Amino acid sequence: LSTKQIVFEHYSGAYNPSIMKNKEGYLMIFRYTPDPNYQWNVSYFGLVQLDENFDPIEEPVLLSPRWDPSKTLCQAEDARLFNYKGHTLIIYNDNVDEPYDLSKGRDMFLVEL
Repeated sequence: LSTKQIVFEHYSGAYNPSIMKNKEGYLMIFRYTPDPNYQWNVSYFGLVQLDENFDPIEEPVLLSPRWDPSKTLCQAEDARLFNYKGHTLIIYNDNVDEPYDLSKGRDMFLVEL
């Protein structure tokens, strides 16, 4: 068993990844919180292609799964990649209500890449 740390220069502190095998190597999605000290509940997804050695072959693309107009900033979490009938999908949860209320829970979303 070995461990490899994957670091992204422009997305320090990236966490909560999901990875999926594809033709080019591996596709990875991760969670990124730009300002965890002041906006701990605002987060986005980063998507990046990795080679067979799990090294990034491009800069990550930052995704915001929100539509315009949105009532609140993106609070997406727990993104998971999977393939279904030849389609690459992401399932994740988010809070789309303002203000953020932990007692109301979160909603589940499914999107195709």
